[in-house]
Amino acid sequence: MPLSVSHDRKPVVWEQACRYPVILLLAFLVAGVLIGRYLPAARPWPAIFFWVCAGAGIVAMVRQKAAVWFFALGFLFFGWVSMARFASPVINEHHLLAHADGNTRWTITGTVDSDPEIFGNRQVFLLKVDALEAGKKRFEPRGRLRVTLYDAPEKPAFGTGLKFSGVIRPIRNFGNPGAFDYRSYMAWQHVFGLAYAPARRVTMVNEKQAPTFFYAVEILRAELGRAIDRATPGPQAGVLKALVVGKKTDITPWARDAFIRSGVAHLLAISGLHVGIVATGVFVLCCRLFSFVPLLLWTGWVKKSAALVTLCVVAGYGMIAGMSPSTQRAVIMVTVFLLSFVVQRSHRLLNTLALAALTILLVHPPALFAVSFQLSFSAVFFIVFGMGVMQARVARISRRPVKIAANFLLVSFLAIVGTLPLTLHYFNQTSLVGLASNCILVPMVGFVAVPLGLVGVIGHMAWPPAGSLLFGMAGTVVQGALAVAQAIAGLPFAAAHTITPNLLEMACLYMLLASGLAFAGNRSGHAPPDTEPVEGKRFVKTWPALLFFFALAVLACDTGYWICHRLLHKDLRITVLDVGQGNAAVVELPRGKVMLIDGGGFAGSSTFDVGERIVAPFLWRNKIATVDILVATHPDTDHIGGLAYVADKFHVKQLWSSGQPADTEDYQALMDAVARREILMPAYETLYGSRTLNGVDVDLLYPAAGFSDPGRAGSWQGTNNNSLVTKISLKEVSFLFPGDILKKAESELVATTGDRLASTVLIVPHHGSKTSSTPVFLDRVRPEVAVFSAGWGNRYNYPHPEVLERYKTLNTRIYRTDLDGAVIMKTDGTVLTVETPCAP
Repeated sequence: MPLSVSHDRKPVVWEQACRYPVILLLAFLVAGVLIGRYLPAARPWPAIFFWVCAGAGIVAMVRQKAAVWFFALGFLFFGWVSMARFASPVINEHHLLAHADGNTRWTITGTVDSDPEIFGNRQVFLLKVDALEAGKKRFEPRGRLRVTLYDAPEKPAFGTGLKFSGVIRPIRNFGNPGAFDYRSYMAWQHVFGLAYAPARRVTMVNEKQAPTFFYAVEILRAELGRAIDRATPGPQAGVLKALVVGKKTDITPWARDAFIRSGVAHLLAISGLHVGIVATGVFVLCCRLFSFVPLLLWTGWVKKSAALVTLCVVAGYGMIAGMSPSTQRAVIMVTVFLLSFVVQRSHRLLNTLALAALTILLVHPPALFAVSFQLSFSAVFFIVFGMGVMQARVARISRRPVKIAANFLLVSFLAIVGTLPLTLHYFNQTSLVGLASNCILVPMVGFVAVPLGLVGVIGHMAWPPAGSLLFGMAGTVVQGALAVAQAIAGLPFAAAHTITPNLLEMACLYMLLASGLAFAGNRSGHAPPDTEPVEGKRFVKTWPALLFFFALAVLACDTGYWICHRLLHKDLRITVLDVGQGNAAVVELPRGKVMLIDGGGFAGSSTFDVGERIVAPFLWRNKIATVDILVATHPDTDHIGGLAYVADKFHVKQLWSSGQPADTEDYQALMDAVARREILMPAYETLYGSRTLNGVDVDLLYPAAGFSDPGRAGSWQGTNNNSLVTKISLKEVSFLFPGDILKKAESELVATTGDRLASTVLIVPHHGSKTSSTPVFLDRVRPEVAVFSAGWGNRYNYPHPEVLERYKTLNTRIYRTDLDGAVIMKTDGTVLTVETPCAP
């Protein structure tokens, strides 16, 4: 539609850009950051364009011309240049990444740069590297390491100097389509490598670093955390530390899950609620106190002085809270609001929100990709926008208590709605009781526990026993809130898991939400917030309907595509996932049936659930919510560690296994999930043999029925040799999944199955160990393609060089998850295609 213009006025878009310059600058800066992230350009052209635009903008200002568009372009190029430094840094001997080869043993000297997290006998912290030494070589690189310290008797304090020897491993991503980019996430925090060391090899270089302001803040945060632990031991201490000092690492998993399922996870992040409570309390208190000062009364500086004092307190609280993106946003917005009292200028909320985002991105461009940044600004934008368009309806309520309750419910509703697409995208879960939970838990936590905790901070600094008393009272309230959250989360309808909406679907959801709110505002006779009458009023009234139906049409087309892609396809698709040192394969049969053969897992790791972090996200991204058959080849952790999560969170119809038990936590967790979700688990004797599923032949070749009978079992038949061996065939193309069978099982399999072993693709047994893939076995299988599922740089040296040579002798195409990432295979029964989209 053409812009509406008159003879003496600028176009509407030009006028709106001049009225909202901060929003315009933010939009261009965001565009620049996105370009710098995904299309980092060769230096120095973006920098040159930035200075040209900046110069043109200054000239336009001098000549009293509109310079906003020149500055906007300048912000685009600035964002491009700034983000490119993170996306494609210059790697030389002064950069830590140049020394993270995983082989060289360095003597590492550095300074503890974070509060250590404790996981069993391990302590994990960040180390700012001061020097690396190996023989006569010495470097002083830039960057930090993520250090894992074993068996340390006590935590190294922030600022402690340490020295130890070890190799620096590069940070690697799991190579699965759409997987979380852990390497970039760490690099944006200036962390470029991993190091491991037992405590006995670590020496303290100096007790503490030279005192600095930030060092003092971190020491204070650590001391407050310890004071909270002493005052209120238990799970409530972790939550209270998150509310007071922004430390969320001590929140127990069940407490975090309870808050998420009950829809109040936002309470765990210090944001506008917490900062607003501090600002309001301090401002009101200062206004009362300063009203007794005659000089301030005579000069009209009561509110101005109160605003300045409040500003200092809010900034201090932000520092103590750790300045997460949500805290930064709240502090900046409150700062702008308070400064409006000082300079006596009004402010537009949308401009203020944009200024907060602009400030954060100018300082740290990668913040744009932080989940907390996106959730925080999305929630506040929808609150501002929604309250603006709905305020006419709320204003009609005459009774003050009802109006306060309506505003509270509306704010909670808008925050939930505003973050819904992001929540579905990142967490695949939405709370169905969030509005009710907020009505109970926000007053308990926000209006009671947080104020008590913050006053406890002051009390602790003034007189520690007083602080301990207040922390104890706050802990009691948090304990009650935890009990309520757990009770609500325990309701069967409290939350629902969903498939992952992609970027297009998220955009459509936001368009539907925004147009719905705008339509409600038009019906109430109120325009969107911060707007004034402009030309094109008919378009202003009709755009919500146009946007709504456009988004609906796009979603309908998208839904049709996914129905065809997921449920109507005729090919067989198999994806061997990169799960590190383990196995997991997703089998998509024609017409939508899904099998999951093993789920990966890390032995001895209670903090990284492969099912939760790798397998489930892959399934949800591919719009898979139902797993028809879950196959556990054998009960070793590296094969079943991730299955319990899948069994619990997905609609699983059957679990196939040999029935062989194991005395491990992972096996018990899987059995508990099967019982809890009432998943059918057929006896192995009924599974052994052949069946056809949606035109695909599925054969369980091994072990033979009755393998566990006392008279038949041999001493060599452990869990590995009793692995299920499954063959999946579509016409002329077949895939063999042998689990972890070893030499003797391979021999028995060859003897009992004969030519039925011949397969187009072999998922290499036991990750490529030299105890498997015997010549006799390979001669019978004769694979055209071999897929090794192994972890990069694993301590077992899998796949073994001898085994690799055996496959090369057969002219077999070799794929490795440790080098190629996920291996995606598709066939129509005649032609096989193999892709490794995440290969470096």
